[in-house]
Amino acid sequence: MSAPPQFLNVDLEVHSKTDLTGFVKSFGNRKVSVLYCGRQGAEFLTALELVTTRRTPEQLLARFCDLLEAMPPNVARLWSEASRRTFDIGIASGNTQPALALKISPATLARVTALRATIAVTVYPPFQA
Repeated sequence: MSAPPQFLNVDLEVHSKTDLTGFVKSFGNRKVSVLYCGRQGAEFLTALELVTTRRTPEQLLARFCDLLEAMPPNVARLWSEASRRTFDIGIASGNTQPALALKISPATLARVTALRATIAVTVYPPFQA
């Protein structure tokens, strides 16, 4: 089956030596879906994605930044103490043209940097039906 490459979503993955349940709960009902929250080896991991109609990496990164920048101090401490904070942009590679170009503005990159987070890109092979 032919399919062009496509943007899938942005996940936020946080690794910490501290339980991240309080971090996850701080989002409340702000349209955040919890993909995982628990222990992974010697650390705790939470993986989140936004439940929203915003569908570009730029929009999703900006919304995550909005939420993270508004964290109360006790939750900001959990974020600050995390060993890794990664925004993972998921892409389905596809097997046809056109090529996929995703752009992130310098302003959004600055916000991600100020939050001491990393941006990763994961490219998935074409989906098999």
